[in-house]
Amino acid sequence: MPLGKLEQIGIVIAAVLLLPTAANAACTRGPEVVVNRGHGASITFDEPVYQAQVFDVSKLILEPIPEQGTQTLILTAIDEQAFPGLPRTATTSLLANTTSGCYVFNVKFGDQPVHNTVSAVPETNPELARDTLLPGGEDIDIDALRAEYEIALEKHGDGNMFLQRVGEFLALVDAGTDQRLAAQQAAVEWQQLTRLAGQPNLDEFLQDSAGT
Repeated sequence: MPLGKLEQIGIVIAAVLLLPTAANAACTRGPEVVVNRGHGASITFDEPVYQAQVFDVSKLILEPIPEQGTQTLILTAIDEQAFPGLPRTATTSLLANTTSGCYVFNVKFGDQPVHNTVSAVPETNPELARDTLLPGGEDIDIDALRAEYEIALEKHGDGNMFLQRVGEFLALVDAGTDQRLAAQQAAVEWQQLTRLAGQPNLDEFLQDSAGT
């Protein structure tokens, strides 16, 4: 008997909660993926993927990965579901783990009558280089950061690139990734995050990133 959408989403959420994160290695940033409603999208790899997760299961489903792994991830857009705590964004991200490392993809949603396929063999992003020195000091107050992030979303909307990166950072941290590595993978500066967590006025960040 086919599973309903909510049951499928429940399975995906359970898989995310059990999924170990690549907390000890920086990830390769893959190309942007556009998932068209009714047509989906796929990402092809030159090696098997054994674990993967999407960070907004309210509107995106990842085809289950067989135990032996797969070299193609299939994504499907669904009617948005209401899950408490998930911000409304026009984009989300996907993390995929292989035997040799991990990949991070930015995912957007579209409505073109096309099934998009991208290859996950990009150049490694210099910002995510394995020998990059991660910042030291105390961890960020995630609750304070999240509160300011949600206020900024209400005021400025979800189209701002800086807010999208902060949202990706929060999603990675929620999934268990170390804060400093999460900042690296989300391509957001640690100094910006620490200031954001203790500074209610975000306008300077948002104005500077409005065109990026």
